[in-house]
Amino acid sequence: MRKLIWAILILGALGAIGYFIGYPYVVNNHPEWLESIGIKTEKQVEDKTVLADYDGKDGQIEVKEGWVAPVRYEYAARDIPTLEQEFYALGYPSFLYVTDDQGNLNKQAEKSFRDDGALVYLYMDDAFYLTEASIEYGVTKNKFNSTSMNEHIGLFIDFIKTITNHEVSEEDKNGLLRLFSNIFNNPESKSNSIEINGLKFTVSLDMFYNLIIMKC
Repeated sequence: MRKLIWAILILGALGAIGYFIGYPYVVNNHPEWLESIGIKTEKQVEDKTVLADYDGKDGQIEVKEGWVAPVRYEYAARDIPTLEQEFYALGYPSFLYVTDDQGNLNKQAEKSFRDDGALVYLYMDDAFYLTEASIEYGVTKNKFNSTSMNEHIGLFIDFIKTITNHEVSEEDKNGLLRLFSNIFNNPESKSNSIEINGLKFTVSLDMFYNLIIMKC
């Protein structure tokens, strides 16, 4: 009886060694041996794809199959008449030239004030192409905080989309929310800008009038 038990244990050990060591070796190096007795195998291949670094830096990055580089846009200034029409579609009234303290018109700067408190400024060159732009949004005191930015973020997303002529990605939207949170926590922070669709946008606050300001 003892001899039978020992024989079973030895056979089990040999079987385990064969399965965990011998079988993988045969699969990877001599699959034809198994196929000759009717066992089909599939060689394991490590799933790797090497793509050139999308940001233009030297070297390469190793990524999994299916990885897609973020879309990067090159900003191109837009003409003022087209911008005006797109802001009208967002509910802004007619743009008016900005006046100085003496009441003189600045025909290279115009503004449009929407009923909800959003004020857009557009600045142009002699060829009527945009050189600068800003949006100011006044809110009530109880909404002048980072936690309320989820309610206001669409206004700034529309502004960026119109100025750059490109949609704002979810990643950039989240980055903008983090930037607003940083500014509300530290209004004097120097880390107050973000690049979206190839253009730099700077955020600031007017603590007296409860204004949230974005410039580009």
